[in-house]
Amino acid sequence: MRLCGLLVALALGAITYLPITAFGVLLAGSEISDQGSAQVQSCTRVGPIGRDFVGWWWECRAQIAWDSGRSEETVVRKSQLAPEDVGHSVAVVERQVDASKYRKRAEVHRADFEPNYPLGYGLTALILLVVLPLFTWSANGLWRLLRRPTGK
Repeated sequence: MRLCGLLVALALGAITYLPITAFGVLLAGSEISDQGSAQVQSCTRVGPIGRDFVGWWWECRAQIAWDSGRSEETVVRKSQLAPEDVGHSVAVVERQVDASKYRKRAEVHRADFEPNYPLGYGLTALILLVVLPLFTWSANGLWRLLRRPTGK
């Protein structure tokens, strides 16, 4: 039972984290350090569990020419680019995102992508306040049903 409870807790944690990553809540306070144009070369579908935690995402290889004069080939994650962008030029920005208390890392995002904090936090609250209690209640009832002794 303890292992089952641990697995359920991990699954619920993953489900709770999904709207936070999907709607860019973790980008709060991030600054745009550069702008540029990405020529998208190819895209790969990743998931359900991967580098960006949980969910299905597109990872696209792109050649980026930054306004600062830099040029790089990189993989753009979190479905910021998609297969319909292959062969096209897409405006992108580089955001400096907190990786830890003392370190930032650069992430590439579409120039027109804006984090949606109310939706991200709202879905997270809905999961924590509605889905989690309902799931716990139904899992507890199922566990009691399975533990019930047979009438022999």
